[in-house]
Amino acid sequence: ASVRVQGYDPKGQAVDFVASGWEARLLQQANDVLDGVNFIDRCIMRSLCHLDARNDPLPSDCPVLGTYNSRPARPALSAEELSAAESGGSKGMLGFLPSFVQPSVLLIGSLLLRLPAKEVTDFSASEVEESSKELRNALESGEHPLGLAAPQFGKGLRIVAIGETQDAIDRLTTRAQISEEHRVFKTTILVNPKVTPKPGTSDAYFFERSASVPGYEAVVGRALEVEVEGFNEEGRAVSFDAK
Repeated sequence: ASVRVQGYDPKGQAVDFVASGWEARLLQQANDVLDGVNFIDRCIMRSLCHLDARNDPLPSDCPVLGTYNSRPARPALSAEELSAAESGGSKGMLGFLPSFVQPSVLLIGSLLLRLPAKEVTDFSASEVEESSKELRNALESGEHPLGLAAPQFGKGLRIVAIGETQDAIDRLTTRAQISEEHRVFKTTILVNPKVTPKPGTSDAYFFERSASVPGYEAVVGRALEVEVEGFNEEGRAVSFDAK
């Protein structure tokens, strides 16, 4: 790919040339910043990854790296790649470290976070109990308040946990506490959850963050009220409205 570049050098002399290849790419990226645009504004969000997870393969819906006149289809993930991700071995360059010094959650770009989690069919399985306990402990420790999901801990299961303590609320600004309507509620484990916006509900836009994307937050729009169905960790059906 090539681009035409026009401007002035530091001495005020006019320049006009065609840049190609890597030079063209660098010029486009730098020029974007002058217009208030960063690479993250142009990137394929499904490809965004923490550097510690950059060795994980990209999901199949991302384009193949390279130069093309039309976007080629990415080959399906191999059985080996899927097995590595589903076994929780998808921790990028830090995967070789002992478990006690690995990241406590998988970082964005880890393949397991890009794959649909599997529905739980056997509620008595040890992995369901282990995952539920791990999520509960993480929330109640205060290290990862608000909400977590099993894939973030290397388990490809449809299990989530939500909860908010008074300590977590006290760390927020008064404005955030009021505008986002924070309140204390006990840790809730949901298995195979189905979350559906309530008919006629409004959308609310607030900052969100994730333990898998440390150090960043962004504005996300969510339904203000939702209908929730699923099972608790013991396999009993639950349903309720959440706001």
